[in-house]
Amino acid sequence: MRTRTALTTLALLAAVSCAACIRGKETSFFRNFSMLILVENYKAHAGMDCEPKGKGGVGGGIAAGSGGLGTHGEYHSHKSDAYFCRLNSAAQLDEAALIEGLARDVESAITSSGAKFVDRVTHGPTSIVLNYTSGNAKGHIEISGRRIPNDQYFLQANLEESGKSTWW
Repeated sequence: MRTRTALTTLALLAAVSCAACIRGKETSFFRNFSMLILVENYKAHAGMDCEPKGKGGVGGGIAAGSGGLGTHGEYHSHKSDAYFCRLNSAAQLDEAALIEGLARDVESAITSSGAKFVDRVTHGPTSIVLNYTSGNAKGHIEISGRRIPNDQYFLQANLEESGKSTWW
């Protein structure tokens, strides 16, 4: 009986140790993406005040989920991030130019992270989906925006990524 308990304990320890050898599942781009940082880097866009005095901030928060590792080390992860800015009443906001500018910055962030930008799909003037790959992972990010009451503009990013975890 003791031998069986010892073997079971040893098998569990080996499984836990082996799991530590698996590389983190999401890509660097997925893990590090932040709408706050994206907007702060783009805050010079005419017509928007994203400074603290403009009451810019996280609007809706961050949500993340993961399907976990499957039987073959596959994963599927989802993350949403949002931010809002006050619209300056004196300036006219060009929503399409705003989303396009943010999409260019996301393309740059994708390539800077070591991932490969694949393509983009535009869904109207205020929504762009960018597709990327990195190793055996593939993902996409949708950047969208919309006006909300009280002279605010709501920006949202939805990321999805799937792939296969690898050994170190």
